[in-house]
Amino acid sequence: MLDKRLAMCARMVTGDNVCDIGTDHGYLPCELVSSGKCSRATAADINEKPLGFAEATVKKYELSDKIKIQLSDGLDDLDTEGVTDIVIAGMGGELISDILSRGVEKGKISSRMGLVLQPMTRASVLRRYLCANGFEITEERAVYDGRFGYNVIRAVHNGTVTECDDVKAEYGFMDYSDEAARRYALDRAKRLYDTYKGIMKSGNRAQADEYLALAEKCPVKISEG
Repeated sequence: MLDKRLAMCARMVTGDNVCDIGTDHGYLPCELVSSGKCSRATAADINEKPLGFAEATVKKYELSDKIKIQLSDGLDDLDTEGVTDIVIAGMGGELISDILSRGVEKGKISSRMGLVLQPMTRASVLRRYLCANGFEITEERAVYDGRFGYNVIRAVHNGTVTECDDVKAEYGFMDYSDEAARRYALDRAKRLYDTYKGIMKSGNRAQADEYLALAEKCPVKISEG
């Protein structure tokens, strides 16, 4: 039912009551419940159309008694009492950060919850936000589906403020003994180097050198890829 990106998100869920924000077709909560990993789930989305798709998926797998369909802007309209895991996948890092910020402000996130976060863009923004705002990154993994690479972060909101330097922000908090993590780091370094070359053409040497420096600080050497 799940592609490799969502399968990694499912793998990083550890509790039995999951809330999937931006659920789209509802595949993730259906897989978690039908597999027995979770006993309950909430499939939430800001728009009614994807919720209709999710509801159809839930009915197809006869899970309506275990999965709740909820219209909500992020976590704003949800009752998260008893929720063990919150998944926010398939959005930009800035939007995920905003959802989390509002969730904390409204009391929707507790230290007992695991947060599984999968940014499609601006992962560095999300990592910086987490570290500066009391979220501890406990695990980060990379996964590839064909030529497309994704990162998935697991975090908890426990009040811990940690340092996130430029290298951590760009490359993540991964175990580079993992092949997918090494590939992710090398791909990120290549993008930084390509950005460096593009900016050099515009004549902004100082800005270009910042990207070059980050590319050269890749935690994985080319020979290790």
